[in-house]
This record gives sequence, structure tokens and C-alpha cells, in this order.
Amino acid sequence: MRFEEKYQDVLQNLEYGVMEVYREHPELTDYDVMDAFAALRRHYIREARQQEPAPVNLSERAQKVFNMVESMCEIRLGRGKTTTADGEPFAFGGRVLTANEIVDCIKRLERSVQRWNKSGGRQGYVKFVAQFFP
Repeated sequence: MRFEEKYQDVLQNLEYGVMEVYREHPELTDYDVMDAFAALRRHYIREARQQEPAPVNLSERAQKVFNMVESMCEIRLGRGKTTTADGEPFAFGGRVLTANEIVDCIKRLERSVQRWNKSGGRQGYVKFVAQFFP
């Protein structure tokens, strides 16, 4: 089974976090997303090594992506917020992941951002992903 098939739901969850920020900030660029993903990757690598998280210094938009995607990661790690913004219980039916699995998913998304940015310009990735989140 290919990585994308095995972790399709996780990748979609993390991309959903990016799309939530993009909807509020249509000026979001792939570079903001790349910065946020790189910071998240470092964050969860440190966690996997049982080290304290390092402080992050991101632009405002990249920080918003970081925060939103981090909350999705925390849910997938089995320790995130378990209610929706409306206060309804969040129905998480997926399996709980390890920090290393989260890192692998973030790395896969980083490659996707690079690919779509190269072919589509400064918003190539966000515009590509947006078509799957109407």
C-alpha cells in the first residue's frame, strides 16, 4: 500500500487545516504553508526525541497555518480538542498516530507544496488543494 493511501485521511485532515486559514486569508501563499510545515516538522521531531519544543518565529499567516494544522495533528495524536467550534463532540474514528507518523505525513505534504508551487506559482499548492475542499 502506498503511503498516500495508508495516510490519506491524515493528509486530508492536515490539508483541511491549511484550507481553513486560506478561506480566511486568500492572500495565503505556498511560502507561508512551507514555513508552517517546516516548523511543525521540527516540532514533532523534537517530540519524537522526547525533547522540549523549540520556540517558533513565523509570519502572521504562517503562524495561523501552524496553529490550525498543529491542532489537527494533536487530534490525530489522540490528545487534541475533542469538540467542534460549536461545542459539539468531534467524532474522530481514526487510529491514533505516533509523532514519527505525523512527521512523515508533514514531510509528504512539504513535497506536495514544493511540487505545486513549482508548477503553479506562489499559490499553486493552496489553489490546487482548494479544489478538493469546496
